Amino acid sequence: MLIGTGRQVYRDDHAFTRQSDLPCHTIELTYSGGMLRRTGDGDPFRLQPNHTLLLTPPSTPYALRGKESGEEIWLIFDLPPKLRACVDWPLGELGIPELPIPRGPLGRDVIRAIEDVHRYFADMRPRREQLAENALERLLLLAGRLCEETNTPFDERVRRSVDLIHARFAEPLSVAAIASAVGLSPSRFAHLFRQETGVTPVSYVEEVRLEQAQLLLLRTDMPIKQIAPLVGFVDPYYFSTRFRRRFGRPPTEWRRGPTFPALSPSTVSSTIVWR
Repeated sequence: MLIGTGRQVYRDDHAFTRQSDLPCHTIELTYSGGMLRRTGDGDPFRLQPNHTLLLTPPSTPYALRGKESGEEIWLIFDLPPKLRACVDWPLGELGIPELPIPRGPLGRDVIRAIEDVHRYFADMRPRREQLAENALERLLLLAGRLCEETNTPFDERVRRSVDLIHARFAEPLSVAAIASAVGLSPSRFAHLFRQETGVTPVSYVEEVRLEQAQLLLLRTDMPIKQIAPLVGFVDPYYFSTRFRRRFGRPPTEWRRGPTFPALSPSTVSSTIVWR
């Protein structure tokens, strides 16, 4: 349950002391400036990191004071038991769990989620609390995913190749072309990609294309012969064959009654890692 939120621009003489018996969790994010923190009664003040989620557990006393003026956002909440695993972050130098926010889509999603929690909670319109609670749950789930990805050593070249595939799935994408774009030989790239994701590059490209085809089938009334080239298939007949093999029915029939069968283990692995 969300108890309170705040977003403030603080001055260099800012000071705050949290009561030691507060039975709630606090998440803080400092955008800019310099904030010193002392966690525990006898600990020295230390500079806390910016662009990092800091999680203060219940009944943890701490004190803050500004070193440089800046801006922060904070949330106070009771942690739902079902989401406890999402905040199993590593301990930082301050002695509390912390999670650095990286650049990129997932990092932007995390920042947007914490901002949405505060924005909805501060809104006086109907359903503000439900929207804020929903945003808090999304924030915790995203943080859990970020923590898992941070603790898993993925090869940066494979990560870039996946980004390329999602951005250019409609183009001709051979293994050699993708490998060249990330600075690897085709054989080395194919081996590394499968090792990291659990699927071959060719299988991953086709999965992305077929998922995009599903979206077009659901959201448009375009004929199959127009959808096929938009998702990277030159031959509409071949597209229909691959679609039927993946989803059990040809595209036209699937459009009339969409179903979403379970992904194979290898595909699930690649989806969780990269999206």
